[in-house]
Amino acid sequence: MSLYLYEVLPASERLDLIAQLRINSNRTKAARMLIQNHYLPQPLSAITKALTYLPDQYRITHPSWQPQRIGYQPFPFPTFTKALVSSMHSTIVDGDTGFLARMDPDTARRELVDDSFVRESLRRLGGPGAFGLNADLTRTEEVDPQ
Repeated sequence: MSLYLYEVLPASERLDLIAQLRINSNRTKAARMLIQNHYLPQPLSAITKALTYLPDQYRITHPSWQPQRIGYQPFPFPTFTKALVSSMHSTIVDGDTGFLARMDPDTARRELVDDSFVRESLRRLGGPGAFGLNADLTRTEEVDPQ
């Protein structure tokens, strides 16, 4: 990323997106920095493992799911918001839940989430691919409660 681009981006765009790019470029170094700067209280070995383990080292019960190292995906996926709102319909909650029955997942997503700022930030920082995201910023949510 050019210094000029860094200077013209608003602080809110620079901090989280650039931090994730740096973490992804050297996860072992990132673990050391998190300890040295007292951001996390865990031992270095635990943080290093969380940032660097290989997915094939862990057995996951669902064949399509793989563990994800600690990271950040800087995009509010519409599919997740819709799945979250949909799951709220069957969540056990004390009190009046009438509003949940009336809540439409598509409407909730449209009214609650504005991703235009994130899309612009991603564009300025190299596009979705710089963060390991699909170019079209879509994904399929798969929920398998056991």
